[in-house]
Amino acid sequence: MRNVLWVTALLLLFSGTALAYFLVRGRLLRPAPLGDASLGLDIVGIVSLALNVLLFLIAIFSLYVAVVTYVGAEKSGHEQQVTLDASRKALEETSGILKASAKDFRDSAEAARGQYELLQAERSERDEAVLVAITDEVVSNIKILEQNQNTLRTELGALPEGKSVVTPLLLLHTGSWELLKASIPERLFAGNGTLNPVTDAFAMASAINETIRSRENYRISNGAMSNFSSRMKLYDDDLVAKNASLLKPVKELEAAFTAQVTLMRAMKRSRESK
Repeated sequence: MRNVLWVTALLLLFSGTALAYFLVRGRLLRPAPLGDASLGLDIVGIVSLALNVLLFLIAIFSLYVAVVTYVGAEKSGHEQQVTLDASRKALEETSGILKASAKDFRDSAEAARGQYELLQAERSERDEAVLVAITDEVVSNIKILEQNQNTLRTELGALPEGKSVVTPLLLLHTGSWELLKASIPERLFAGNGTLNPVTDAFAMASAINETIRSRENYRISNGAMSNFSSRMKLYDDDLVAKNASLLKPVKELEAAFTAQVTLMRAMKRSRESK
């Protein structure tokens, strides 16, 4: 289109030049007429010719302006197209980067969720193992307490006759308390504050064990003393009272721990079935 406009402008310029040449040549070569009338006609013709030439030049200039404007618009449009293409390419690259980032984020989220689920499963298994160990120890201590109570009552009945039970009292188990302190299950913090009764029970069990050791040392070393029976009665009465005060909370803990273990195993089976 731009080439067509330039060709048209050149043709107009050439045609105008040729027209002006033939008109002027005709005027100059034709014999001048006599009189004022012919002079006026020549002046009018020359002025008309000048005006036509002027109008023709104006048309050419207008055409030139149009061509220049078109060229500028075409150049500007090309530059805008280049800019738009560059912007589109940048957007496509950015979109690709965002898609890749989104995929990486999803992969990271999936990996993090997998690690979290693995950690939760490991923690659940560890908590279950700790609760099972404590439950078994609590059940064993209940049996020991009941057995010691029977032994103490038997001895209290025999002491007035100067007799005593030879079988030593059994010490309560407290090993799981060290395991519990190193890895306390989260469930012992929740609910109705199960950890406080556990702490109190193990503290009382440790105190009972110290009393049993002291009683056993006294029984072995001081059997010949005149106040042996009365002294043993003091030990036995103290232990009967302590054992009785410990039996109730220990049985409550055994029920609570058993329920927790049952619940954790049910939750584990539910997770494995999904």
